[in-house]
Amino acid sequence: MERRKKRIVKLTAFLFLLAASIFVMPQKAFADENEDVTLPTGDIKPMEPQQDESGIDTYGADEGDEFSGTEYELYTVLENRVKEAMLAGNEWVSIKDLKIRRDTYDLSFYYGYSPYFPSDTYNRIIAWYGDGDAYYTGLRITNTFGTPEETKQIFNAVDEKLASIYKLVNNSMTDEQKALVIHDYLVLHAEYDLNYKNYTSYGVLMDGRGVCQSYALAYMYILNHLGIETHKAVRIPHG
Repeated sequence: MERRKKRIVKLTAFLFLLAASIFVMPQKAFADENEDVTLPTGDIKPMEPQQDESGIDTYGADEGDEFSGTEYELYTVLENRVKEAMLAGNEWVSIKDLKIRRDTYDLSFYYGYSPYFPSDTYNRIIAWYGDGDAYYTGLRITNTFGTPEETKQIFNAVDEKLASIYKLVNNSMTDEQKALVIHDYLVLHAEYDLNYKNYTSYGVLMDGRGVCQSYALAYMYILNHLGIETHKAVRIPHG
C-alpha cells in the first residue's frame, strides 16, 4: 500500500511538471513536420471499467449507497453515460442515482477529461446541483460535434487514435517507462495552442493543439486507462 501511494504521488508530480513545462516552453512542445520519431511498440490492453452481471458499471457499492470509487472509476462511469446521451441526441444526463458527494469529488475539470467530449471551448459538459444539495444531480451537455451520426463518426476516430497510442507500450514496461513513452508522444505530436482555444484532452489528442490543461488532461486520461492512477495537480502561476 505504501509503495502504491508513493507511485501515485510521483505520477501526480510528474503530471504537474508536464503541464508547467509545456506552459513556459511552448516552442519546444512539438516535432518538426518532417522529423522522424521512433517510439517503442508493443501491445497492451487498456484497463476497462468493471461491470456487474447486468452490464451496468459498478464499483462495489450496493444500490442506494454513496459512490465511493476512485476518481478514475467515477470519470469512466460518467463518460459512458455522456457518450450514450450524445449518441442519442440528449442534452441532459441524470446522475442522482450515483449519489456523488460534492465535497468528495471535484467535477470542475470533468468537461475536458475525455477526448470524446467537444473541445472547441470549455464547459461543454457541466455538472449541476441544487442549492444545498450534497450530491451532484446531472450533467448538462452542449454537443458541438453535430448530429448523433456525426458524433458517432468522431467517436470512431477517437477510438482509432487511442488504440494507436495504447500500442506504444507493452506489459514488459514498468509504469515509469510507460509514463515516459506517453509523455514523449504527446510532446512530439502536439503543439501549444497560442490562441488559447483548446482546453480539453480532445485538443491535444485529436487536433494536435492545446494549452497546458489540454496536455495534462490527455496525459491523465491515457495513463488512467493504462492502469496507472494519475491525478491533475493545479497551481496558479506567479511572476
